[in-house]
Amino acid sequence: MGQEGRCGASQGKRNGASFPLSFGRAGEALRIARMPPGKGVGERLAGMGIQPGDTVLVVQNQGGSLLIETGAGSRFVVGGGMADKIFVTRG
Repeated sequence: MGQEGRCGASQGKRNGASFPLSFGRAGEALRIARMPPGKGVGERLAGMGIQPGDTVLVVQNQGGSLLIETGAGSRFVVGGGMADKIFVTRG
């Protein structure tokens, strides 16, 4: 039973469940599912041209900050705190 629980949890991520961007691995293309609205993080991301529905590529994840690339080819460094507030899906 314990083994089944683990498989179910990891399969949920593959089936479209959202998770923080900070969990993304280098080389992974992820779709922005949701991000904080309004001022602060949401406003900063909108200023970078990143919105829900966009796909970003995780170029590098150093455990604190992430280097991401947008579909337009722009690259940004996102701090760990901000990456924890951006929820993404695989595929």
